[in-house]
Amino acid sequence: MKKVNAHSQPVYDVSFSPDGNTTATCCGDWTKAEPGRVKLWKASSLTEIARLDGHESAVRSAVFDPDGSRLASVSEDGVIRIWDVETQTELAVFRNSTGARPLEWSPDGKLLAAGLHDGTTNLWNVKTGAVVRRFGGHKDTFSVRFVPDGSILIGAGGEKQITLWDTSDLAGAGGNVAHVSGN
Repeated sequence: MKKVNAHSQPVYDVSFSPDGNTTATCCGDWTKAEPGRVKLWKASSLTEIARLDGHESAVRSAVFDPDGSRLASVSEDGVIRIWDVETQTELAVFRNSTGARPLEWSPDGKLLAAGLHDGTTNLWNVKTGAVVRRFGGHKDTFSVRFVPDGSILIGAGGEKQITLWDTSDLAGAGGNVAHVSGN
């Protein structure tokens, strides 16, 4: 076992690149005493490769795109930053209306889902920076995942429910495929 003091603040997420060679971690102080940070690591040795600075509040999630060339990170203030992994440069910034936690790339890498604290989920077109769909159904969204073909996005929230949203026709209005409650 190897233990590394990765950050000076709580670590909220860990993500592996698709090839398994790079690890991303993110951290932050929810009181905003220090800005959040994303770090890239060589996965085999946990040697730090880069620091990706720019977020002003705690970074809650960092995920690689399907081919591993880009990394998306989101902070507690709802700001999403898209990074070029090789050059460690910022490619784009998207702003959600409220804080966000989970992120998920579509299987083709063209869309990015962001689950928001107000229970909605924004589906961003990464190329244009536009929200192409906004889904509701939760009080607070804890997790979002695409099915492997990208046709459905699944959301989970604190109210013991999961929701399946149709993403197969982005020109249409979209809607719930199913809403499942637990007890």
